[in-house]
Amino acid sequence: MIPILKALRQLLGYLFFAYILLDTPLGVFFLVQFPLIKKHKYCFFTWYILDIFACHVFHNTGSKRTISGWTGQHMHLSKRYYYQAKVIDFGFGKNHCAITFNSEKNKGYV
Repeated sequence: MIPILKALRQLLGYLFFAYILLDTPLGVFFLVQFPLIKKHKYCFFTWYILDIFACHVFHNTGSKRTISGWTGQHMHLSKRYYYQAKVIDFGFGKNHCAITFNSEKNKGYV
């Protein structure tokens, strides 16, 4: 697939995903749990599964890969993923994408 079309497909996927989270009753279920990710395992695993599902759909990965791990793997190869990593790292902590990628790599997911 032409790189610009692939990037556009992924961007549209992310926007659709954001729409589902922000403007549907199902999204409310997930958003209410987000602040509790670090306090309750149930909330963490709900978002973890959602993250794996989104990564699989948008990037055609296998199971167990997350958007953070995928971004960490490609952030030095593409400006798009570099800036995506900056946004994710801002929300989840310094070097979150690189750390997640290394963790997935060590576990044999990559």
